[in-house]
Amino acid sequence: MIITTLNFILDAYSFLLLVRILFSFVNQGNQGRRPHQIIVFVYRITDVILKPVQKVIKPVLVGNMYLDFAPLIVLFLINMLQRYLIRLV
Repeated sequence: MIITTLNFILDAYSFLLLVRILFSFVNQGNQGRRPHQIIVFVYRITDVILKPVQKVIKPVLVGNMYLDFAPLIVLFLINMLQRYLIRLV
């Protein structure tokens, strides 16, 4: 029961990370406008885990833009944790 609940929470967090990645591409043209409350919510929830990872792994400059690999690394770590939890069942 606990492992199933934890797995659900990790799935939900992974979904929010994917939404954040999508927002980062879509939201490029909205400079100067106040972000929608859903976007603010997603960023607040995902920043809890992403900020510490971003301090260790800085965004990489590619051409004239930065690529942030922190969401991908967190998704990978969540996947590894979920695989470990499945083996415990």
